[in-house]
Amino acid sequence: MKQFIKSLIPLIMLNIIKNMKNSKYGWSGDYKTWQEAQDDSTGYDTDKILQTVKSSLLKVKNGKAIYERDSVIFDKIQYSWELLAGLMFYSAKTGGESA
Repeated sequence: MKQFIKSLIPLIMLNIIKNMKNSKYGWSGDYKTWQEAQDDSTGYDTDKILQTVKSSLLKVKNGKAIYERDSVIFDKIQYSWELLAGLMFYSAKTGGESA
């Protein structure tokens, strides 16, 4: 069964899964307290992340970028065609009436 499932998954996905297992990210270590583990880690509350997001938002505010998503700036709108198609399908199916 395992081989059958592997045959269905593209090679690129298998490589991604394999690399995730070997990743330096995640939880490991032998900590006596939660505070000790927290002191030895970084997260989304770091000043570097705050400054990166602030910089991206200011570029949008000042007209130097169209929009940002997760601090990544974009110079043109990238539509989610799958989402729009789903909304259009639902609208057509319900005659434009909300649920």
